[in-house]
Amino acid sequence: MHNRLLVPFDFQEQSKINIEWAKFYAEKTNSEIFLLNVIEKAGFLAELFDEDIEQKLKEKAYTKLQGFAQQELKNLKYNIQIRTGKVYEQIEKFADEIKPWAILMGRDENPSLKKHILGSNTLHTISETDIPVISVRGASLPVDISNTIFVPIDFKKQFKEQLTAAIEYAKFFSAKIFIFTVNNDESAAWKTNLLLALNKIRKVIKSNGIDVEIHTETGDIVKNILTYIDKQKPLFTIIMLRDEGIFKGYFIGSVAKNIIENATYPVMSIKPWDIQHDDYTFFKGIIDPLNVF
Repeated sequence: MHNRLLVPFDFQEQSKINIEWAKFYAEKTNSEIFLLNVIEKAGFLAELFDEDIEQKLKEKAYTKLQGFAQQELKNLKYNIQIRTGKVYEQIEKFADEIKPWAILMGRDENPSLKKHILGSNTLHTISETDIPVISVRGASLPVDISNTIFVPIDFKKQFKEQLTAAIEYAKFFSAKIFIFTVNNDESAAWKTNLLLALNKIRKVIKSNGIDVEIHTETGDIVKNILTYIDKQKPLFTIIMLRDEGIFKGYFIGSVAKNIIENATYPVMSIKPWDIQHDDYTFFKGIIDPLNVF
C-alpha cells in the first residue's frame, strides 16, 4: 500500500475542512498528500480554452494552491497537481496514476434541507474509481478520534473484500477493528451460524496481529450503525458498494448512502475486486484457512 493520500481541492470551504482530515491521516501514516485541483473544462466551456488561456489558468491555480499548502501543510510531504477536464474523470485518472491508499472528498451541505448530500463529483468518484474513497461530512473535524476502524457487516451479502480492506488498513494505521452487525433473524439456526462466523472472523483478525471487538444488535440497521459510529468515533467506517451484475458497474445502496450522508465521522467506500487478477495490486488479499467465506 502506497503512503499517498489523494485530496481533490477546489478552494471551497469543504475542501479546506477536508485538509484537516488529510493532515490527521497523513501524520498517522507518514503519507504524502497529493492536492489535485481540476479546472473544469467540459461542454461549451471547452471551446473557450486555447493553449495560452489554459496554461495561464493552470499557473494561477498552482500558485494559489502552493500558497495554501505552504501555510496549511507545514512539516508534511505534499505534491500539487493541476489538471483540466471533467472533475471526476481527472480524479479517477490521477488516482490510477499514483495509486493512493484512498481519495478523500467531502459531502456537500444543504442548509435549506438541513442535511448532508453527496455532490455529483463525489458520487461519480465513489461509483467509478477502483480506489477507496473516504467521504467527510460537512464541518466535522478530527477531534477525539479513537484508533479504531469500524466495519458494519451484512452476513447475508458479500463482505470478503470489506474485511480484507479492514485488516489491511488496520495494519497500515496500527489500529483496532470494531466489527458490528445487526441481526434481526430470530431463527436458532441463523443465530448459531452467526456466532460461528463471528468467532471465525475474530480468529482471522487476531491471527493478523490486530485487536478486535465484535458487537451485534437488533433493530433498524442504519440507526444502529450511525449510533455506534458516534460511540466509537472511528478513524473511518468501511462500507461495501454492490455489484450491479449485468450492468457491469457498482451502485451505492440505500443503507450505504444513508451512512455516507449521515455518519458523523468519515466513511470509506470500497468495491468488490478480483484478488486473483494479475493487474490488481492494491490489496494482497487475506488467507482464509478457517473458511469464513
